[in-house]
Amino acid sequence: MRTKRFVCFLTMGLVALAVAQPATGAPCTWVTPAPGPSADAATLMMVAPLGTQQNDWDTAALKGCLQLKSLLTAGNSKLLGFDSPADASLAQIGMPFDIYTVGIDKLRDYLPGKPVEPLFEKIDARFYPLSVAGEVRSSLVVSQRKSTNELITTSWGLMRLAKVVTKYRTSPNQFIVWCPDLNIHLLGIHPDDTFILIPLATRKSLGLEEGVPVSASVAFALLAHYARTIDTAKPGWLRPAHCINCN
Repeated sequence: MRTKRFVCFLTMGLVALAVAQPATGAPCTWVTPAPGPSADAATLMMVAPLGTQQNDWDTAALKGCLQLKSLLTAGNSKLLGFDSPADASLAQIGMPFDIYTVGIDKLRDYLPGKPVEPLFEKIDARFYPLSVAGEVRSSLVVSQRKSTNELITTSWGLMRLAKVVTKYRTSPNQFIVWCPDLNIHLLGIHPDDTFILIPLATRKSLGLEEGVPVSASVAFALLAHYARTIDTAKPGWLRPAHCINCN
């Protein structure tokens, strides 16, 4: 159910224009960001194309990348982050992110000082940035189908999310934290024994600034207070549409 809801929100989020760049390189090869505090789309480096050492998730991502050729037209390519269908055919796949959700009910029950790990629920999906000529343009999401355990690509797009998670990534072990009811995304990391979250958009009312790390306990204390102000039983209340750049 949560995977299905995640895919639904992702599909609603395919809104933005890509910046055109010359297309170079082979179709659907693999790239990985160079770790470091200043890592961004320009620091992407080529790695080997898909081989026998790649896992089933990466195999599904490659299939999803190759599917772009049949999905894109001159009319919808920019909606999905590419300058043209030919541009998208040269897409390169970045390192994936695991995805964890944090529900509003758990947030409401959270109190400062309590462990944060119980808030998280891992969903059966992975987020793969897609780049062309060293610039992150788009992404795809590979999800596990519950009925058959099949791994399939369920969404393409989310350009800003792809760009910003790549920009702030400093470790291959980082993961996306998504609070769907609050329309908030963060980047999670475990440096030593400290749990840190990096906001992926500025939320001034919550004291969160894009790219500025904050301890998970502080971040969730702020989000818990906000969650308790929301009356989900109020007639007409709807979960927010996906909007990664809402401030």
